Amino acid sequence: MSTVHTPLVTPFTRLSNQFPEGSAPYFPIVNGDAQPKPTKRFQLPTLKYLYNIITLNFLSRPTKDILKCVLAYFIGSLFTFVPELSAFISGLKTEDSALGASASAHMVATIAVYYNPAKTVGAMMEADIFCITASLFTAVCSLLAMGNFWVFEVLPGWEWLADVFILLWIGSVMSVVAFAKLWMNKASFNPACSMAVVTLSIVVIREGGLETLLRVLFIIFIGTLISNVVCFLLWPESAVTRLQNNMSKSLVSLSTLLRVIGESFLAGNDQLPDDQDLAEAVSGYQAVFTKLKAGLGEAKSEWADPRLLQEGDYEAAIEGFTRLAQHMTGLRDGAKIRNELRARKIGEDGKLEHVEDNAGLAVFDAVQRELSLPMNALIEACCVSLRSTSEVFERDAGGVILDFTQMAEDIEDGLDTFVNLSNQTVLNLYRGTDLSATQAIESRARNEAVFNVYFFIFTLQEFAKETNLLLEAMNRIWNTERRLNQETILGSRTLGRMVHILGSCSFFSSETSSEEKIAVSKKLRKRMSILLSKDLQPQKDMFPSLHAHTTNTAQTPARETLPWYWRLKQTLWAWGDRMKQPDVKYALKTGMAAMLLASPAFFESTRQGFLDYKGEWALISFFVVMGPTIGATNALGLQRILGTLLGAFVAGLTYALFPNEPILLAILGALYAVPCFWLVVKRPKHATSARFILLTYNLTCLYAYNSRTRDIGVEDIAIKRSLSVIMGVVWAFVVSRWWWPLEARRQLGISLSDFCQEIGWLYTRLVRTYSIPPRLLFPQQSVTQPTSIDQAPLMNDATYVQSIEPAFNNLELHLQMKLIELQQLLSHTANEPRLKGPFPVKLYRQILTSLQIILDKLHSMRCVTMREEWFAAVHRDFIMPVQRERREMVGNVILYFATLSAAFRLKSPLPPYMPPAEQSRLRLIEALRSIDTRSSSKDSRHLLYYAYASSMQGVIQELERLGRTLQDAFGVIGDSTAEFEVLFDNSRLESAVNSPPT
Repeated sequence: MSTVHTPLVTPFTRLSNQFPEGSAPYFPIVNGDAQPKPTKRFQLPTLKYLYNIITLNFLSRPTKDILKCVLAYFIGSLFTFVPELSAFISGLKTEDSALGASASAHMVATIAVYYNPAKTVGAMMEADIFCITASLFTAVCSLLAMGNFWVFEVLPGWEWLADVFILLWIGSVMSVVAFAKLWMNKASFNPACSMAVVTLSIVVIREGGLETLLRVLFIIFIGTLISNVVCFLLWPESAVTRLQNNMSKSLVSLSTLLRVIGESFLAGNDQLPDDQDLAEAVSGYQAVFTKLKAGLGEAKSEWADPRLLQEGDYEAAIEGFTRLAQHMTGLRDGAKIRNELRARKIGEDGKLEHVEDNAGLAVFDAVQRELSLPMNALIEACCVSLRSTSEVFERDAGGVILDFTQMAEDIEDGLDTFVNLSNQTVLNLYRGTDLSATQAIESRARNEAVFNVYFFIFTLQEFAKETNLLLEAMNRIWNTERRLNQETILGSRTLGRMVHILGSCSFFSSETSSEEKIAVSKKLRKRMSILLSKDLQPQKDMFPSLHAHTTNTAQTPARETLPWYWRLKQTLWAWGDRMKQPDVKYALKTGMAAMLLASPAFFESTRQGFLDYKGEWALISFFVVMGPTIGATNALGLQRILGTLLGAFVAGLTYALFPNEPILLAILGALYAVPCFWLVVKRPKHATSARFILLTYNLTCLYAYNSRTRDIGVEDIAIKRSLSVIMGVVWAFVVSRWWWPLEARRQLGISLSDFCQEIGWLYTRLVRTYSIPPRLLFPQQSVTQPTSIDQAPLMNDATYVQSIEPAFNNLELHLQMKLIELQQLLSHTANEPRLKGPFPVKLYRQILTSLQIILDKLHSMRCVTMREEWFAAVHRDFIMPVQRERREMVGNVILYFATLSAAFRLKSPLPPYMPPAEQSRLRLIEALRSIDTRSSSKDSRHLLYYAYASSMQGVIQELERLGRTLQDAFGVIGDSTAEFEVLFDNSRLESAVNSPPT
């Protein structure tokens, strides 16, 4: 077992420092107390050290990204201030070349601002593909629009029809681009949308032809080329490398968090990590984990990187991280229960609660005595393996030597020992041989604690198994890394990989077999298709129809039962219903509003003023600011206005002080760009404001310098630019607020309603899966009919579980991504005006937290019910005898989900009496206790159902918490639940009857 290094101080390591000095933690963290190795007093600098000094490699990654952005902007501004470069742009148009400068040269720097070079190589390649696609689409649409325009413009009396056609083209193209932007929902796709709007606005608004289109496309090409060159040549950052770094951080975080949870569960002292620190530890891990999905998508864009030739290994590793993160919730809950019991024991005077807590703590103390050593060994093996695996991507010469076989064997040995001892310990506790129970209260509390302990033990076993699966994927990745590290040219891995890339492209040669060509072509097509797909596109059959107007009902008959004319009507109704969806309405109103905003450019009385005030920038600002909800529009609009005013002021002041100093203006512009790009890189939430500040600076200072021969004052340019941008922003405000308005808080309620329906369907499908054995669902799989359920082979069950596992993974992934979307939607609610008081953001955050816990609990429940032992013994002994009680509990849980869904959508008062899910669960537990299985059980397979019941307890607790929260938020029918309970309180009724009348 090799020594591994610990990370820097994080919320995880801070927890380990809370244990008192002198107490030995169960999982000692290796710190930096060891004596450092002696170093030489003087050492000549190596070539690598000199290279790092010359290339500034000692700078941090954010500093490098800021310098890259500033450099790209500075080079783009040189096309304004350097006469030769400006003449290169002005030579594309005759009237510009005659004046010696191009009025459009500032657009090169503008494109550099939009096309952020501080991307990874994969993100830049992805953005390039999107930009090329958007440019081709906009070029075709612009040419068709202008062709349509000139056909009717030259005909006397038909000029109005030409204007109508071109406005329809503007509206249609804007609608398509807006819908694509919302549907793709990718950061790398947004610059392509901006480029498309810029091209369309300049070409069509100014009634240009092919020459204008080529000039705009060439300027876009120059700007994107500058960003690409800076991105690829100056401190390039591979998306694969960033993904590997995030994976290493996740492995270290997993190891540290597991160690802390183990200490919390087994620690014998009174100084334990509190819930807030544990929550910070989990959120710290999730912050790193959320980058893995996006990082994998960017990494796949680097299609020629040999490290991803086996991309399935990375996908398997990411899936392993997902499952381990979900198991962490169950482990944390086990540690949290013991902490709560110990906290309530101190200063507690209530007799009933005191007896129950003592009984529960006695169970935990017994588990600590019997299982501390094997649990310690298992967790230590997992922690050491995870932390050692984080060194897979070490890039030192020769890499590191990792023995994955030994790590897997350590985990397997620890798991076998832990399983055997934990089964016997839990059975002894359950049978009551380890503890004496003299009261029914103690027995009930003790059994409840046994179930919680077993669920923690079960989750830890699943965590260890998933760790081994993750080690297998990381082992394959490590083998690939070792092979690539050995493929060096002159000691350089970069040159070796370039040769490898060139070699991988040899399938174009005639010597390559047709099978290899087909295989490589399929892999490339697969990677390219990922770019034009959403990050998550749920299947149509993932959920049944959970929305209004469900088909095949009395309200909406099935198409097969209707005559042809009714089928035609139903098709029209379906199209109309689709047009009412928020994404379509957003795209349509964006296109129509853009058409109205551009209409003054095609009326003789207003065209000259529209062109003087650069109305096309109002159109561009409107599209950039226009969001799908009022909150999103308000946030971007306010930033745009403030950024525009600040940028115009600084640009006007700078040019007024140094109007004839191009070198000084270029340097000052670069210095001015430093804080702007610092916000873009270090504060992504304020990136829009920083970008708008710099864009207005370009449109004022750089344009004023280009137009200095035209006798146009910089004050006039600054005022007109500001008015144009503000006009577009105000128009976006008006359209978003009064044209098919969609409030973020209203959409949040609708989305929460849909989420409750979908997670209720997930629970329903899970119940259906474990309620009926697969051998009964698919009897044709058995060759011979077994005489009893226990004699049926387990292979059918295992095959069935493997076949349905991907479907459940997709369901859970869809719901997890939807929770992230809900969090983004909640962030927009703070930007919407509200007269009746501030929106309860904190309350809705608690709601999202409860829904996240329910989703994690359902995952744990699936792990329990998908074991082979479930179908072998649990179904016979625990499902069939208590069908009535189980039906009551399942029905109440489903009814709870449906009630919450309706409450979120209607926001009307809830009934004072919610579904009695917890009471039905307790009745199910009592019915299970009446089954005589304690004495006959030789192993802990029967306790699987109790682990399921324990996870159901967590689900029901969160449902009840959500019910109380919504009652407080939306009200209760009859004022309060207390008044409802009084109606059935005999003591109060008797006192009221016996009291004399007044």
